[in-house]
Amino acid sequence: MLKYLALLFTYRLLGWLPTPVAYFIADRAATATYYLRGKLRNTVQQNLRQVMGSEATPKEVRSAAKKALRNVTRYYADLLLLPRMNIPRFIEERLTLHNLEYLTDAITSGKGVIIISAHYGNPELILQAARTLGINSLGITEPLQPKQISDFVHRLRASQGQTFLPVSFSTIKEAIRWLGEGRAVSILCDRDIQRTGIVIPFCGAEARLPVGVAQLAMRTGATVIPMFSRRMKGNHFEVYTEPPVEMTMTGNEASDVRVNTLKIISYIEKYLRFDPGQWIVMEPIWREDEANSRQADAPARRVQV
Repeated sequence: MLKYLALLFTYRLLGWLPTPVAYFIADRAATATYYLRGKLRNTVQQNLRQVMGSEATPKEVRSAAKKALRNVTRYYADLLLLPRMNIPRFIEERLTLHNLEYLTDAITSGKGVIIISAHYGNPELILQAARTLGINSLGITEPLQPKQISDFVHRLRASQGQTFLPVSFSTIKEAIRWLGEGRAVSILCDRDIQRTGIVIPFCGAEARLPVGVAQLAMRTGATVIPMFSRRMKGNHFEVYTEPPVEMTMTGNEASDVRVNTLKIISYIEKYLRFDPGQWIVMEPIWREDEANSRQADAPARRVQV
């Protein structure tokens, strides 16, 4: 209850601010977080050190970690400001779209589209912008606790007309229905929220990652389109759309799920290495127990995200 009341108070206090002012406050909060929350700082630095590789200096890793924390607090500022955001104006003034035709062509095909991304920049703004361009989507999100917070955050996310649902068995059934109707479903693929994925190489080390996208695509025949948003200077965003991911279908389900998941993860690796400070994951991704796991070759559970 206290967390919910704190979030509601913050929304009432900051939700009316101009974006530059909200970002100024968010940046100060990020700086305080970096210096006061040592455990969180260390986790972010460990994640980014793995992404950036051994050639990255400690100073470069620290700089990327500070940037990541600024991106996190700005993400929450974006969420609080979303209900009153003028999305057409946002698209015109603050958003640059690259190769959007890959998405629009996939939508036109009527096969259903799975938009894949990562906790990178602000991925939710991709879907908010898509709504104005006539693309309706279902965003599958992480369940939050307590339920009051989850419901409140989903109301904020859905305030501009898109649909967001926390991952669950019923949500997966809904996603299959959306894809069957030729619509779009969006999933972030860089965290195994339900701990039902497989252990695979990710940025040079073993990590447990979700396989739901590969399973959904193989089951429904939907087109998989990678899209990534990058936060730029001047409150601006750039969104990059990649060509469709070609799914491998040999008939060996476990092998195909693994191969297709590796293809999907390769796009995430590309963008993380391009600009590590855009990655806003605050939880440890690489764990010692994952590195020693034998489950990398185990059959994945069916249709989990």
